[in-house]
Amino acid sequence: LALPPNGGAPCHQYEVYGACVADAGCVWDESALRCADTPCLLHCGQMDCDADEDNKCAWNGAENTCYTTPPTGGACEEQKTETGCLALEDPECEWSRDDEVCTEKLCTTTSKDECTADSQCEWFEEEGAAVCTPKRCTAPTEGECVADKRCEWEGGVCKVTECGRWPTEQLCSRDGNCYYDALSEPAACVPKRESCGDVVDKCACHEKEECFWLGSKAKCVESQYGACPTLDLVVLFDGSGSMVKQFGHHPHGFHALMATMREWVNGLPLSGDKAGAASAADTQKVRVAFVQYGGEYKKVQAKVAPPTAGYAGGRLSGDKDELLADIDWHEDNYFAKQTYIQEGLGMSSDILATSPADGRRRAVYIISDGKLDDANRIGAELDDLHATKPEVFGIVVRRFAQHTEEDEKAEATLRPLTSVPQDDHFINIDMDHMASPEGPLSTICDPTTPFGKYLALPPNGGARPCYQAANMTSCLGEAACVWSDLTQRCGVSPCLAHCEAAPCNGDAENDCAWDQGAGECLPQKRCVATTRDECEEEDVCEWADGVCRVDRCAHTTEAACLSEDAAVCEWSRDDVCRKVTGCVAQTSKGECEAERECEWFEEEGAAVCTPKRCTAPTEGECVADKRCEWEGGVCKVTECGRWPTEQLCSRDGNCYYDALSEPAVCVEKETCETVTERCRCQQQDECFWAGDACVESRYGACPTLDLVVLFDGSGSMTRQFGRHPHGYYALMATMR
Repeated sequence: LALPPNGGAPCHQYEVYGACVADAGCVWDESALRCADTPCLLHCGQMDCDADEDNKCAWNGAENTCYTTPPTGGACEEQKTETGCLALEDPECEWSRDDEVCTEKLCTTTSKDECTADSQCEWFEEEGAAVCTPKRCTAPTEGECVADKRCEWEGGVCKVTECGRWPTEQLCSRDGNCYYDALSEPAACVPKRESCGDVVDKCACHEKEECFWLGSKAKCVESQYGACPTLDLVVLFDGSGSMVKQFGHHPHGFHALMATMREWVNGLPLSGDKAGAASAADTQKVRVAFVQYGGEYKKVQAKVAPPTAGYAGGRLSGDKDELLADIDWHEDNYFAKQTYIQEGLGMSSDILATSPADGRRRAVYIISDGKLDDANRIGAELDDLHATKPEVFGIVVRRFAQHTEEDEKAEATLRPLTSVPQDDHFINIDMDHMASPEGPLSTICDPTTPFGKYLALPPNGGARPCYQAANMTSCLGEAACVWSDLTQRCGVSPCLAHCEAAPCNGDAENDCAWDQGAGECLPQKRCVATTRDECEEEDVCEWADGVCRVDRCAHTTEAACLSEDAAVCEWSRDDVCRKVTGCVAQTSKGECEAERECEWFEEEGAAVCTPKRCTAPTEGECVADKRCEWEGGVCKVTECGRWPTEQLCSRDGNCYYDALSEPAVCVEKETCETVTERCRCQQQDECFWAGDACVESRYGACPTLDLVVLFDGSGSMTRQFGRHPHGYYALMATMR
């Protein structure tokens, strides 16, 4: 019923930039990608209107109204942000990250005649594609030529490379030797590096930083897949029409998603099993099935590739060629309609029903770019899916770096489909990051990532890449890893670079030894001694409970020492990392009071075991401890010294916690605010007389100020932060 937007409609009804700015009462909001009322309308008089240069206002005398001055430049040139630039569809624009300017795309015509008539363009027609593209590799010098990843200098001429010849992401990703680098400038089709899965020699695998030798399966895999379990995975992805738009630096969202899945499949540690074939229970490898959802109301709303020779056909497969054939089929049979997922959920359930109950893991990745149109009708299908006991993850792939209203609608309908806890099984990510090595597909078996921690093998499930070991104990538990206190990271031992026994055994600096059984060079095994004396000869080991084990406090730097649990290690003033012993290690009143040097403190909701304080027999020893005072010939605890923790101390308005003293203590606070006399205030360097009150010098220039402090309340704040046993309590104490 509504009138068409021919100028004069409410601004929010204009969906595109051109229609919005054609209405003088509207402005385009690049941050929200929507049309809004111009602020100029708030000016009711000509003087105020003409004075508002920030909003480019101008008075319209005929209508007695203040409007926005129409843009003078082209639509692309008017866009000042990358998101606003890439969101325009008519005309198409491109963003230069080097110059941070938006310009109109060249060579977007679909006519061959128009394309060839433009001196900047050339017509490409091959592999079923016919596109107009800017001319490539015309640089006159070698330096300019090789600066473009699509080009190479040969015989004094700039030529297009084998991969650089492909002008689109779709064509590029179908060439098994190439991949599309959307983040280069210009975006380019470039040669793909050798896949770790193609490396068959153990030593050659070790030489590649990005690769990991899976010893139990005698296979080289990408490092991020080193902790993969035996896994059956269904990828249920969005085939709706909105995916045809530009997504970030990818000209076509659906083609970008297909290219991302091809690249992912090429690197996965696949089981090798053909679709429909039996699969071994313990392979530490993966089988995948693809289902596309979308379609139209009361018509086909989900589909899989045909179950014929050469295709996985919507069945679990560990065969790379079958899976790549399925992706090609889906790209050629793109729904490009609405967003219906009900049938897709049913198909996913049927696929996982064929997964053997042999201890393998199951997972479903649901990928969407918009609101699910049938979210209120999928209860039964969703129950059936979760009955097959997979980890269900949801991924909203958004078009731009910033979130839009459409992304929020997609979140609201997709998040409820995921496993519990839903916050850990859901992510909203832009296409550029989805396609990156840090995206949720590539990190599926990395336990340091949000999704990977639910699928990756636990540390005792077999050898894993060194970078995944979070602390020294787990790092030194891996045969090929070494720990660095300097970086607080676990890395690959230099020993692995030796591929023969002689140079290996000769590397005393790295403590290398040739492992005849494994056929590789490894660091000497640590903490395997069978006697106390032999164990304690190693600087990273300790003898405990009759066995030799890694000493968690064998750190050489303060930062590494304090990264351990506060109840385990502490850094002393003589620069040594030592174990926390005595009272702090006792957790019950009985254990505490059984120790002669300890006392139990229970007050203000706290219950802790603390060393007895202020027992010194002489005045000198007594007052050397900030918590104590000498009174009547006896050493006593001060009013502030009685508080044993930072949390309790900071809640006492007269005290503050001195974390840098040794031991850390609660001491009396002295503040400028308690000084009422001007002369006495000025006698103290840290104080300043501010007219009628004494204040801290650093606050002497404070204006009348309203300030909001927005602070982190995440679970990670419970850990030790520097010398503060509990990060969150330390932050609260700091703010007090």
